Amino acid sequence: MITYSDTSSTILTCLNAEIDDVTDVLIAKNKVVVINENGILKTNLLIWDRKTNIIKAPDEVTIIREKHLMRGYNMVTKLDMNKIELEKVSARGTIDKNTKF
Repeated sequence: MITYSDTSSTILTCLNAEIDDVTDVLIAKNKVVVINENGILKTNLLIWDRKTNIIKAPDEVTIIREKHLMRGYNMVTKLDMNKIELEKVSARGTIDKNTKF
């Protein structure tokens, strides 16, 4: 198991990883989990451009935030997971009555 932790309290774990020192890209494979204050992300393949802090997951991803669960494909987000782009999304959770759209 490989574990990475940074100063922003983001933790990445996976079974296998490759780092390209020339492009500064990390490829995490097999049971990839990213945990930070914005939730938990699970997938089997994650590509992290460490220069831009953009992470991509072309396969299925599961994202857990509080009582909400989202699944989708082709995820793109920054490492902090503030704004997440997904395709073929399904979600389950509760909406607070005070939530504004």
